[in-house]
Amino acid sequence: MADEMRFELRIDDDVYPVDGNVTVGRHLDNDVIVAGEDVLDYHLRLEAGERGVSVVPLASATYSLNGRETDARAGLLPGDRLGVGGTQLQLVLHRSPRRTADWSVRADRDGTRTSIGSGLVVGRQSDAGLRISSEHISRRHAEFVPIDGDLWLRDFDSANGTRVNGVPLQGGCCLFNGDEVAFDEFGYRVMAQGTDITAVRDFLPADLRPMVDTQDAESLPAISEPNREPSITRSQFVRPLPGPGEPHLVGLSGPVAGLRYPVRLGANRIGRHPDCEIRVDLPDLADVEAVLQVLADRISLTALSGVSTPSHNGVPTRLAMLHDGDSFALGEASFGYRAGQGAARSAARPRPLIIAALLGALLTAGVLAWFSFH
Repeated sequence: MADEMRFELRIDDDVYPVDGNVTVGRHLDNDVIVAGEDVLDYHLRLEAGERGVSVVPLASATYSLNGRETDARAGLLPGDRLGVGGTQLQLVLHRSPRRTADWSVRADRDGTRTSIGSGLVVGRQSDAGLRISSEHISRRHAEFVPIDGDLWLRDFDSANGTRVNGVPLQGGCCLFNGDEVAFDEFGYRVMAQGTDITAVRDFLPADLRPMVDTQDAESLPAISEPNREPSITRSQFVRPLPGPGEPHLVGLSGPVAGLRYPVRLGANRIGRHPDCEIRVDLPDLADVEAVLQVLADRISLTALSGVSTPSHNGVPTRLAMLHDGDSFALGEASFGYRAGQGAARSAARPRPLIIAALLGALLTAGVLAWFSFH
């Protein structure tokens, strides 16, 4: 069964599916019609995506979120209640299949891991499950909420805010394994163990080497390394092949044919430089030819050097969002992307803000490349 999150709005006994954009108001053209003198013709828009449903007030509209009046855009959690005029609407989540997962967060500063369990409040107050003793943290700053095996995060209108993968959080959203969450300046990595959860870990030194089958290693030609004699044979590069839940690249042609490369969260540099996470020693590639930027819910490829003519699924391009089964070429080397079992849900379809995501990936990749080798 495909992994699916399906949302509905309930008004008493009436049920309205939330798929894509749904409008709420008193005009007959709305998807959800709500009567009332204090209800605008087009009052709210609900936007469904991989990270849940967001509510967007239209024109000068106000609404209540769990009893609190507001006019701001906000991400919703399953079970949240919206008040439009005198009508109450509740967001309901249907998930299939249901998952079982143990969630925790790991602090960037000291690596301390805190189990989320049935829920975890973040804040400065003494009884917070994740207590951060800083004047920049609100007493009740945010809360992690597990629902049906997924993990959700809600910000309690904190003074200095909450960010998910660098993006300020308004209201709440669904989290993915490996997400980076920051409460003001205090960063954490979200970690999970369970069924249908993509494996996530940091790069290890061995990950800088390509992966080959042990039985085929001795028959492969030698790999030349700059300023190093004698040449290192591929048999010395043998690593265990990735499991079904580990995203990776597969070499399709050229000198990388048959090789596999692990894909980790963050920036995966592709090029000739020895420090590249995915090293391809070809004369027609630059030290850093491209960057594979991996977040838990999207993967982008950004060509940097202009030395080669990159392509994505056979189409020349310098920016691309990758999905399971896609291929791309850099010079004489071509790769296939394999998301693995339980991979990021965004691999199923492009995100609505694809242009913004690609531009952000280009900027990130350029900065990373400059700092890495200057």
